[in-house]
Amino acid sequence: MNLVLTVYGISAFKEYLLPSMDNTNYSIVIEGALFEIGDDISLNLEVVDRKWSIEKSEHYTIESKCEESEIYKLKNGDRKTIVFSSNYQLELIVSEVSNDALLTEKVRHK
Repeated sequence: MNLVLTVYGISAFKEYLLPSMDNTNYSIVIEGALFEIGDDISLNLEVVDRKWSIEKSEHYTIESKCEESEIYKLKNGDRKTIVFSSNYQLELIVSEVSNDALLTEKVRHK
């Protein structure tokens, strides 16, 4: 099983499949043009003992109901808010999927 991070904005959403790796750092790029937030932002992740987490950054903060620490753990069913330094917010939902899951990207056409 893998984790998928689904990122929702006002104009788009995108799913990011986290790779099957362990004990390393990884990042995904939140595309500024896709989400209409300006510049691209790297969301810094870490996986240790097959448990994923988001690392803090000067470019964003993570809002979560029950977590205040240097690292934000990710597990199936989590909902978090990514708040960028520009005060723009994106919603993040964590899902566990089988290895052959189909990922999607949706953009609202103007």
